[in-house]
Amino acid sequence: MNKFRSIWGLILIVLAVSGLIYWEMDGRERLLTDTVLVAAMDIQENMILSSVMIGQIGITHEAKINGALGVNALSSLTAKRAKQFIPKNAQLSEDFFYQDDFYIKEGESIFVIKPDWISMMSSAIRQGDMVGLYDQSGLTKLGSFKVAFVKDAAIREVKDSVIETEGLAAGAADFYSSDKLLRRTEATSVSTHIEIIATLKDYQRILQQVGGQNPTKIMIIQE
Repeated sequence: MNKFRSIWGLILIVLAVSGLIYWEMDGRERLLTDTVLVAAMDIQENMILSSVMIGQIGITHEAKINGALGVNALSSLTAKRAKQFIPKNAQLSEDFFYQDDFYIKEGESIFVIKPDWISMMSSAIRQGDMVGLYDQSGLTKLGSFKVAFVKDAAIREVKDSVIETEGLAAGAADFYSSDKLLRRTEATSVSTHIEIIATLKDYQRILQQVGGQNPTKIMIIQE
């Protein structure tokens, strides 16, 4: 009996010591801190986030900023754009970012829609707009694409400086709303063609439309 008690006592001591070690090494931190996302480097305004730019640290509840993001938000931040400068090690909040689809994804590139392919295109189309490409009848849609550039006959980019300034000031949140499209009246030059962000497969379908056995021109419609 005494031997059993001694063994049981030894087990309790080992458990107590193990618990103390766990508390000092990890338990205290888990109980008193939360893991939040931080900037792993200086993040400049308008920079698009990637995973290497985001780190994690444990921080006390009192030191957490309002809206601090936890590790479960990591995937949702990738490819978002920073609204402001964020210094290295600063905690991250959803309010610091906005979704920006104007970037080239893997497998995409920038392709030219040549002037002589186009049967109709609005003069109000600008960089960043979504457009639908149709055959000349308007019955067959070739796809929806983001406009990378709008060019004139001299291959210069066509812009509207008044609306562009307003859009940047608004953080691009409603830069391309319909009311602003109607106010694009002061272009830097006359638009003749566009360049789109697309996959090679999408562009080959467009080439087939304008240069196949029964070629037709393209209608470009703002969406």
